[in-house]
Order: sequence, then C-alpha cells, then structure tokens
Amino acid sequence: MHSLWNSISTLGVGALPPRQRRRMIFSNRLFAISLLGAVTFLSYSLITKASPVYNLALSCLVLILSTALLLNASGRHIVAIYVAAFGLSLEFTFTMLHSAGFFSQSILYASIAVVSFILLESHELHKRIVLYGTSLLFIVAQLINLHFPPLFELADVPYDELVVFALCMLFIVWVLHIYKSENDALIRQLRKNNRKLKGVSEELERFAYIASHDLKSPLRTVNSFIGLLEKDIQNGKTDRIQSNIDYVKFGVSQMAHIIDDVLALSGIDTQDKQDLAPVDLKEVIDKVCYNLSDEIKRKRALIQVNEELPVMDGNELELMQVFQNLIQNALKYNESNKPEIKISYQQTASEHLLFFRDNGIGIEEQYFDKIFQFFSRLHPSSRYPGTGLGLALCKKIIEKNHGTIVVTSDVGEGSTFTIALPKKVEDPLDFSEVVESVNA
Repeated sequence: MHSLWNSISTLGVGALPPRQRRRMIFSNRLFAISLLGAVTFLSYSLITKASPVYNLALSCLVLILSTALLLNASGRHIVAIYVAAFGLSLEFTFTMLHSAGFFSQSILYASIAVVSFILLESHELHKRIVLYGTSLLFIVAQLINLHFPPLFELADVPYDELVVFALCMLFIVWVLHIYKSENDALIRQLRKNNRKLKGVSEELERFAYIASHDLKSPLRTVNSFIGLLEKDIQNGKTDRIQSNIDYVKFGVSQMAHIIDDVLALSGIDTQDKQDLAPVDLKEVIDKVCYNLSDEIKRKRALIQVNEELPVMDGNELELMQVFQNLIQNALKYNESNKPEIKISYQQTASEHLLFFRDNGIGIEEQYFDKIFQFFSRLHPSSRYPGTGLGLALCKKIIEKNHGTIVVTSDVGEGSTFTIALPKKVEDPLDFSEVVESVNA
C-alpha cells in the first residue's frame, strides 16, 4: 500500500526542481484523495438508489478528478490544474442551478481558489485566470438563482450545508498549514544559507588578503635575484649567475605551486557537481601510495591499513586529493627514522569514520583549528616547504560532502586526523532555486 501511494504521489514528477516537485506531489495526492472520496460517494449513491441527478453529478466529479490525475501523470501539470479548477467549478455551478444552493457552496469555490493559488504560485497569469474564472462562475450561478427557480426540486438533506461547510473549512486549514510549513522551511533554509554566505564572504576576504601576501613573497624573491643577475652581468661577474638563476627558478616554482593550490581550492565550490559513484577506499589508498611511492621509499615510511576499508558513494578524485594531502603531511612533518602512518576505519549508524595516525612532530592544541585555514603554516617554508593550502583543501572537500575533519595531537608523539562522512549522501540545496522561489 505504501509503495502504491508513493507511485501515485510521484506521477509525472520526473526531474522537476525540488519546489515544483513538492507542488506536483501535493497535487497528485490531492487529486487521488478527492477521487477516492468521489468514488466512495458514487458507490454509496448507486447502492442506495439515489436520484439520477446525484449519480450524474458524482460521475462527472469522478471523471474530472481522473482526467486531472492522468494529465499530471503525462506531465501536463498546468492543464491538469485548469481541468480540475474549471471542471469542478462548472460542476458546482450546474449543481447550484438545478437544485439551488446554500451558503456553503461559496466555500467550495473558495477551496478551489486556495488550492489553485498555491499550485500556480509561480505562474501569475494562469493564477489570475483561474481565480477570476472560478469567481465569475460562482457569481453567475448566484445571479441566476436570484431570478430563476432551480431546474429540479430535490429533497433537502438535513444539515448537508453544515457538513459541506465544515469539510471545506477543514480542507482549507489543512492546505494552508502545508503551505505555511513549506514556507517556514524555506525561510529557515534561507537563514542558514545567509549565515553560510556570510562565512564565505569573510573567508574570501581573508583568502584575498593572505593570497596577495603569499603571492607577493615569491615575486619579491624573483625580482630581487633578477636585479642581482642584471648587476652581475653588467659587472662581468659570472660566478654567481647560476646560483641567482636557481633562486629565481625556486621563486617561480613556489609561485606556481601557490597558484595551482589556489585554483584547486577555488574549484571545489565552483566546479559542476559530478555524479557520485561507489568508491573502494582501499583502492584509493593504493593509488595514493603509488603516487607517493618515491617519497615513501626515500623516507623508509611504513603505511598500515588496520581495518578493511569500505566501498562508499563519493567522488574518487576528491577523496584521492584528501588522502594524498594527509599522507604527504604525515611524511613531511615527521623527523623519526621510520615514519609510520596507520589508517583505520570505524562506522556508526549514520557515518563512516576514517583515522589517519602518524608518529610525526605533532601539533600544539592551540593550532588545531588554524591549520585548516588558508595559507596557514606553523613552520617556516625553509624548514618544511609548502603553500599552507593542503589541509584547507581537505576541509573544503570534506565539508562539500557534508562531512567533518578534525585533528588531535601530542607534540613530539604524532597526530590523528579523523574524517567523518555521512552514509546517506544529501543533496545540497540549489540556492538559485531558493532565490527564484522567493522572487516568484
């Protein structure tokens, strides 16, 4: 039954944007529930041998709702709303003409108007046509009833107008509650994104300041040694030319590394979202170790994988970037005769946990957060070369995938980097859709 309900709810939804998708699911469910009610009433009317007029009216109701549901299923959502809105309005209009009407009939039209307003929220023209059209049909029916008797004299059912009124009021309250809940959720998401954008803005300001400083440093080095080269050539001193050229090459290389890391870091947020696929983390570790094989051999390092690593949904290239940066750092910031890196895995009900332990120089607790910032270096580049962007890149990638990365460490004994990634991959909110929905 649950799978059948889900199938009906998602008829014709396809690849619609999230907000329109929710609207169509709501309309499918609304048409389906209304159709079920109409079929139930028609069955009861036929069994009790009610008036042929009632049977005809209920049969038309079933036909209108069935047609609307089928149109939704074929992807013609606007047409489905038109059929439902005007079909039901005409149904109620003819009902009022042949049997007069009570005050509760106005609530039926109001219900149609409320639902049409919500389902056509982003379609101003269609929304106005439906609202004005249904209102006109109600006014026409009322005017005719004022001047002409009903076409048929039917026995009045006691309290039927009160029942219709109560049901319509409950329906309107229910629909408005759903509408308000969705808007409240949208507002909460907007506030969350505003906070995130504020953080990104502050991050970009800090990034721009530090990047300009770190890029200027190798430029000053290059400029200085080019000046020395110029003087040596003018004075005929050729003994220092090669050493000055080496310094220039080093400065250019350093600047190239910074630019590459900056591009990689900025590309994490701006690149197109790639499809996630099953990734074998053991294979990723093997590929990283192969890429770093020369450095691993040179430092006589030992890399151990203590537990069987899982296969999880992710982006292989991004995970390779993270693992490679962590292993490179573990090798770089290690002064032991035999560096050791132990990779282990645990899982909770909702997360994959990966641990990268090393026996390196360690990190003081006061720098646990700082090392993940742009261009953050705790040691001079002359001692440990690098751009200070590796861990910032790791943090960006992990947070993009709704995970976290933290470090614990003891100075002189080593560090442990812990990565937590959710088992259930979430779809990030498309902020452009949120803005479009609000503007609409």
